[in-house]
Amino acid sequence: MTTASKIQIKATWTQKQLQEVAANTMVNNYIGVTKLFEKLTPELRQEFRVMMAGMKVNYYKSIGVKTPMDLAKAMAEFDANVFGSEVVLVGDENKVEIHYETCGCWNLMQKNACFTPAMGESLGECFKTSIELITKELGLKGHVEMTETSAVIHISK
Repeated sequence: MTTASKIQIKATWTQKQLQEVAANTMVNNYIGVTKLFEKLTPELRQEFRVMMAGMKVNYYKSIGVKTPMDLAKAMAEFDANVFGSEVVLVGDENKVEIHYETCGCWNLMQKNACFTPAMGESLGECFKTSIELITKELGLKGHVEMTETSAVIHISK
C-alpha cells in the first residue's frame, strides 16, 4: 500500500500564462457553442443571447455601471486583463468608443483548427447582438462596427 501525500498548490502562473489559459478556455467554449448554434432554431439562438447578455448586465450593475464610460471601462479592463487585448477608449461620460487594437480571444480563435469563416461571422453577429442587448438593458445605446482587422464599440446615452 502506498502512503498518500498532501501537496499544497499555490498560484504561480504569470499574467501572460493566465491570459493564455483564459483565452483558450473561452475560445473552446465559443467554438463549441457556435457549432451547437447551427442546430438551433433562430428563436432558441435569440433566447440564449438574451440570457447571456442578462448575466453580463447583472455583473455590470453589481459593479455600479451607470454611464457609457463606466461600461466601456469595465468591458475594456476585463478584455485587457483576462485576454491580453489591447484596448483604447475614446470619449467622455456620455459617449465613448472602445477601439480593439488587438483582441487576444479573437486572435486565438482564428488559430484554432476548428475555426471557420462561417463561425467568425456567427460569433461577430453574437457579439453585436450582445452589445445591443447589454446597452439597452442598462438604459444606454450601443452598436459595433467590425472590419476584418478591427472592432469598435460605440456606447452613448
